[in-house]
Amino acid sequence: MTKAPGSSTIGARAPTDTSWTPWMLSISCTGLSTAVLCLAQRYYYQKKLRQVEQKWSSFRQEERTGRIRAEVRLRTASKELDQIKQKQQQNANDSNSGEHKASPNDTTMLLRCIGTVSSPYKKRMGTPRQPQLVPSSRGVIDFTCQAAALDGIQDYSHVWIIFEFHANTNIDSNNKKTKIRPPRAGGIKVGQLATRSPHRPNCLGLSLVRVERWEECTRQLHVSGLDLVHGTPVYDIKPCVPWDVPNFYQNKALSKTLMISNADDNDGYATTRAYRVPHWVQQADALSSVSFTPDALQDLQSVVEQGCLSPFYTTKNDGAQVARQSLEEILAQDPRSSHKGLKSNARGTATNQKEDPYSFLFGNAEIQFVVTGNDKAANEVLVLHVVPIDTEAFVHADGIPLVTQGLD
Repeated sequence: MTKAPGSSTIGARAPTDTSWTPWMLSISCTGLSTAVLCLAQRYYYQKKLRQVEQKWSSFRQEERTGRIRAEVRLRTASKELDQIKQKQQQNANDSNSGEHKASPNDTTMLLRCIGTVSSPYKKRMGTPRQPQLVPSSRGVIDFTCQAAALDGIQDYSHVWIIFEFHANTNIDSNNKKTKIRPPRAGGIKVGQLATRSPHRPNCLGLSLVRVERWEECTRQLHVSGLDLVHGTPVYDIKPCVPWDVPNFYQNKALSKTLMISNADDNDGYATTRAYRVPHWVQQADALSSVSFTPDALQDLQSVVEQGCLSPFYTTKNDGAQVARQSLEEILAQDPRSSHKGLKSNARGTATNQKEDPYSFLFGNAEIQFVVTGNDKAANEVLVLHVVPIDTEAFVHADGIPLVTQGLD
């Protein structure tokens, strides 16, 4: 078409092409459908992944529980076999002695020597009766176990020695005396277990000695205040710690007297007037406070009245009050497992979720609690419930109920 001369194009409307609209709408719908499908697939796979993780976590817990149960039962069977053999031997030895035979409930324990004492005391005569009476006495313990087992023993000033009275002359005697005359008793007879006599049903002794030095290369522990015969077998040693002293933490004056740190020392030890221990030993309780919900207090009173904590805590001996105090002392130490891979609220962590409490057995009751705190540390325990439970209904191994559901 030829445009007329002088005509104007202002205000003229161009023709509209709407052929693209269905095509764009189709593209938009396809894109939206694809996005929805992708989101749905992502949600589905995330859900499946969570299910798989939960499944494998459950398998792991079941495998660990089964393994622990198998180990406990194997240990129990091994103990029972050893006990049967030893009882048969004991009964054979006692058949003509007139002594009562071993009962089915008798248990035995096989001890393995881990070291031997070297001392100037070659015979029983002249050997001191108590270590603290001879602080200048010197000796050496030659260990046969690996030196790494004693790493850190030099951080303590005193250790307990568990040993055998191997020089006793009446170990194999069938005449088992129950009373003896202690040297300081002036001829008075008392029960042998009421004394420190070496003549005992089991010839085990306990001696407190001072650590002078530890030689790792020779595996020798040099000690003083020793009261043991040369050649004495050693079965175990244990560091002497503050709570070995009766009422140590209850008696603040005693605590200050014995455990005064020397601020001038930078050797990593807590030096004291009486003895030395590592700093980590004398740290305060793991958790600062323990409280009970009203329901937990009511539950505790109820389980005491039901006899779930009998005979230790009953209505006749202020059971509810003393049981609460005992639980506060227990929980202040943070009794939770340190196996962080199996529990979100492992020892040292805080969880404010009351839906995931930690539990342990106390008598015939289940104590349910949570540990609260901030992001940096756990510091408070809240007891939620005290639930009666029949422990006799569970399988036992070595007298311990094998409880896994809800209990740790």
